[in-house]
Amino acid sequence: MTRRILLVDGDLMVYRNAAAAEERKVLVTHLSSGREKEFDTRTAFKKFLSDKGFPYDSAHYKFEDLQYPLPLFIAHKIIDNMMAKLEEAVWPDETRVYLGKSGGTHRHSLPLPSPYKANRQDSIKPHHLENCKSHLIQKYNAVTCEAWYETDDVLTIEAYAELRKGNSPIIATIDKDAYQTVGVDILNWNVEPLAVHRIPALGEIYQDKAQWKGEGIKFLCFQAIAGDNTDTYCGYDLSKVKTGPTKLAKLFNETATEAECLRALIREYKRLYPDPFDYITHTGQEIVGATWKDMLKLYWKCAYMLRSWADKGDFEEFALHYGVRLDED
Repeated sequence: MTRRILLVDGDLMVYRNAAAAEERKVLVTHLSSGREKEFDTRTAFKKFLSDKGFPYDSAHYKFEDLQYPLPLFIAHKIIDNMMAKLEEAVWPDETRVYLGKSGGTHRHSLPLPSPYKANRQDSIKPHHLENCKSHLIQKYNAVTCEAWYETDDVLTIEAYAELRKGNSPIIATIDKDAYQTVGVDILNWNVEPLAVHRIPALGEIYQDKAQWKGEGIKFLCFQAIAGDNTDTYCGYDLSKVKTGPTKLAKLFNETATEAECLRALIREYKRLYPDPFDYITHTGQEIVGATWKDMLKLYWKCAYMLRSWADKGDFEEFALHYGVRLDED
């Protein structure tokens, strides 16, 4: 009998809901006078200056982020309500919750020109974050992933393992990386009414306001070269050839099969990196004679979510499943 397995992204669950259980302000100090005033956001402060006809000069002000947490039980209640809402939406036979572990994953050790997820180093974490993680572990038996894997990897690995068993996995998350898990159902708790959406094989790429979104192998190939601002990587960072997300979205959207999409990705990397070159990694290591193949394999590992515990995230191995070889031209 087919079993419905709900796989919950515990990282986003606790982060978003812990953040909902606090109020944030910014304390602005005028350096020359020493005067202080609280604002809802930095943008609100700049508007305040603009409305008064004063120019903004960052050298004149100091900013301090403030947190005003609500009682802890409120954060726990928000999480409990969300978990109940997810289970009510899909009536799973089993629910599993996964949490990431602090420390570098396999992507942090890649020879990238800039650090992976560099923009998260100094971000302020919600006050109740650790307590909310403990709540997920104690009440919902949340599993902490090994440091080598990101939670996204584990959710994808577990989803494909359930598919191989003949079960019906549902990944509950708001992370766009989940939309590359072809054949798996996604439950996005930011979309009302709550409903599962099965990821198609090819999919599409589209722009939603300032963000590029998509699904299927087209979105995976797009991310493997256009990169991800949230995770601070970009496949054409080191290229001297012009390209951009609009051009790349059009390129992949025009493909009609998975193989065609992968071949388009190969051709674009050949175009971006026609000659071997040298570069310095974010750790100071010198890479000599890097080729388009090296760049493709490197950035593929950034974008690609692992699909089994034995999966090494190797582009050539993935492409062979679709009859595509790197040197077939």
